[in-house]
Amino acid sequence: MTDINKQLDKFKAIKPDESFVARAKADIFNSPTPQHMLPSLFWAGGLTAAALAAALLIAFISPAVPTVSALDAKDIKSELNNIMVEFQLEEMQYNQDASRIIANALSEIEGETNHLNEDLIRKEESAIEPPNMEPSQEIDNLLKEVLQ
Repeated sequence: MTDINKQLDKFKAIKPDESFVARAKADIFNSPTPQHMLPSLFWAGGLTAAALAAALLIAFISPAVPTVSALDAKDIKSELNNIMVEFQLEEMQYNQDASRIIANALSEIEGETNHLNEDLIRKEESAIEPPNMEPSQEIDNLLKEVLQ
């Protein structure tokens, strides 16, 4: 094993001639770099195709209604009238819901509801099983510890 280490130490001392180093660097730096046209053409073609596909997709999806018709005064008036009618209908629905809620509350106050009927509560009381109320020794012990 030591023989190999000695030989490797000898190889560490070997260095190339300075003229060889200068010539090798010059050859490396002066060598022409290959120009690859194919990848750049591929990307340019791909981006062009994607842009064209996006433009066609937007053209087919968007409606063919001219935007100038949106500026017509008659159309704007009719649209505003429709909006006002929708608001009025929503307000009427809200008022009907509020009236129904108030009527239900008044009928509960007057005693017309079954869930407040005392006879009904007493009749259904027998069907309800009370929870197990036996005292637990563990709970008693814990309470004693807390109180001490």
